[in-house]
Amino acid sequence: MTKLETETAEEYARRILLTKIAENKGYRYDPKRGLRDAKTAQFVTDDENVIAKNLLGQMTSGKDIATMESIISVISKLYNYDKLVAGARDLLKEQGLEIPESQKLESFQTGTVEWFRRMSEICR
Repeated sequence: MTKLETETAEEYARRILLTKIAENKGYRYDPKRGLRDAKTAQFVTDDENVIAKNLLGQMTSGKDIATMESIISVISKLYNYDKLVAGARDLLKEQGLEIPESQKLESFQTGTVEWFRRMSEICR
């Protein structure tokens, strides 16, 4: 029995999601070896808290990367959510797993990206 055969769907989804987020941030993620720089292959860290901060933001911790749901909960509000999950969405869909659509926060403050996008859609 191979490693992939013993890996649960949740572990697989978490690994794929973190791998794709790491790629978008200029890292390589391996659940056994930790985080490495994508260009130099230099070791960055294997500490879950530091990995979370590098991949999801400074206000996160290891518990935020513990499950696929916790990762999605953090990144679904980010402006680049769709870019972060693009590769993972396709791979997980093949396995019958779905990544939810983004939960974009709307801002009506003049001059913000969301405001401009909304005004563009209204004018069409």
